[in-house]
Amino acid sequence: MRKKLFVAGIISPVIYVLYVIIGGMLRKGYSQIKQPISDLSAKGAPNLGMLNTFGSLSQIFGFIFAISAFIYLRRFKIKAVTISMVFFLAETLITFSYSFFPEDMPGTTLTFTGFMHLAVTALVVITIILMLVFAGVGFRKLNGYKKFSGYSIVTCIVIVISGISSGIVISNNIPIFGVVERINIGALQLWVFVFALVLLNSLQEFE
Repeated sequence: MRKKLFVAGIISPVIYVLYVIIGGMLRKGYSQIKQPISDLSAKGAPNLGMLNTFGSLSQIFGFIFAISAFIYLRRFKIKAVTISMVFFLAETLITFSYSFFPEDMPGTTLTFTGFMHLAVTALVVITIILMLVFAGVGFRKLNGYKKFSGYSIVTCIVIVISGISSGIVISNNIPIFGVVERINIGALQLWVFVFALVLLNSLQEFE
């Protein structure tokens, strides 16, 4: 059963990647290099129903994985790891609110839902950074997870640097925001994917 639940951590990022690729291909004039991913699911965007389905499936599988990882890892009673998994759970829950607060279409007036979208994004970023910091601190205390501890710290650094770079790119109107954002979000999705593989591997060794 645990193996099946941990596989959700592999499925979630794969669905998200498909969401980005398919959404970009179907939307005429959309630039993966210049535009943020959130433009694909902005209010009034084409193919919104299908893309929201992809997004929801990714979120659901992500939540399933987060709760199964939390339940499995709390048995080791390492405080930092448990805190990291709490933030992981929180992040997966918070992302569900994107369905209620879609981004405003580029060039339109900022609405309440658009403002809330930005607020949710800020909260998600803070939660992710805390999750990775505690993962980096905690997993080094767990046998078989020391490399993953270092990887978590590296991922955190990549997300922080790419996040700062996003602000620089936007303020200077450099047309590569899509690339910088995809490095940021891609780092997280890859971390989830790797985390699932690490947990699956640990189960095999335990058996």
